[in-house]
Amino acid sequence: MNKTRLIPFLGLAALLAACKSDEPAPSTTEAPFSILEAKTYLPVEAGSSTVRLDQAPATVYSRDSWLKVAVQGSTITLSTTSNNQLESRNTQLVVKDSKGDSIALNIMQEGIIFGLPKEQAMVGGDEAIDKTIKVASNVQVTYTASADWIKVSTSGKQLHIEAAANTTKTPRTGWIIAKGAGHIDSLEVTQASLADIAGTYTQRALTLNEAGAMVPFTSTLVIKEVTKTQASVIVDGTYTWEASFTPGRALELLNGKVVKTVTTGAKPVYIVTVLAADDFTNEHKNMILGTREPVLISITREGKLVFAEKFKIASEQTWASYGFVRSSSNRLTQGTYLGIEQMYIQPKLSKKS
Repeated sequence: MNKTRLIPFLGLAALLAACKSDEPAPSTTEAPFSILEAKTYLPVEAGSSTVRLDQAPATVYSRDSWLKVAVQGSTITLSTTSNNQLESRNTQLVVKDSKGDSIALNIMQEGIIFGLPKEQAMVGGDEAIDKTIKVASNVQVTYTASADWIKVSTSGKQLHIEAAANTTKTPRTGWIIAKGAGHIDSLEVTQASLADIAGTYTQRALTLNEAGAMVPFTSTLVIKEVTKTQASVIVDGTYTWEASFTPGRALELLNGKVVKTVTTGAKPVYIVTVLAADDFTNEHKNMILGTREPVLISITREGKLVFAEKFKIASEQTWASYGFVRSSSNRLTQGTYLGIEQMYIQPKLSKKS
């Protein structure tokens, strides 16, 4: 005779599940055991818990090796090592009587609660930082800073971060680092204002020559602060491009904008900005490129400026280059397009002053 029972419990944090397919199907006869006590939810740390029955079982085993089982009379002691995973883990405790009838209890061990809230990243201008955030963990965690200009302290489940105003005149990024139970997490702290990146840069890029070949091209790019969130980007002292600035992050240059107007005859010619792919070739020169999507000049975590995509336009291409085209109207369309003025493909910046 070999029957398996499924027993529900209320108030014991336990779920009883059917045995796996290798066990016989449950019968409708009475269960072989009554459960007097069952602590089936185990904390993340190594520890033990107890299951007490109304009678001694003949056989007891766990379906997974992380749960150890010891039996003394009608008392079953469950023991576990620490669960070092972020997910909880589950197994079944199978209890059988001398006839082979059995019950199965679900046993769960809590996973690690650990990490820093990414939405609390401190990214902004040069202003001083004084912030307290809530942190949650069920293991011992140490919190440190990657840079000496960041101060970190803890009080209970709160983390307090301080940073003095950035007076270095350059962007700076540091990290709050959490370590616990073999896991590491980090939270960004960036101070970067428009004043920190304003200045004159050498821009090295590729461009089309008269023969339609891509050749190196060096120019000058100037970033001028207008307000704390608005700038003028001037290329080669000729083309003036308005840009918006997100403190700590990037300049955003909108395309389809007029950066110069040339009057050589009865009608003016407008020089308009366009977005270009990094794999731009001679085949593209008679096509209008992106006029709606912006190009970014992003601040890296090392405080450098790089051209970057704001949106992923194509899976196999990177659109982080730009150019100027000619148009017979200040609103560029296929009908007003007059050709390329200048392209800056794969541009790279190095600060001069």
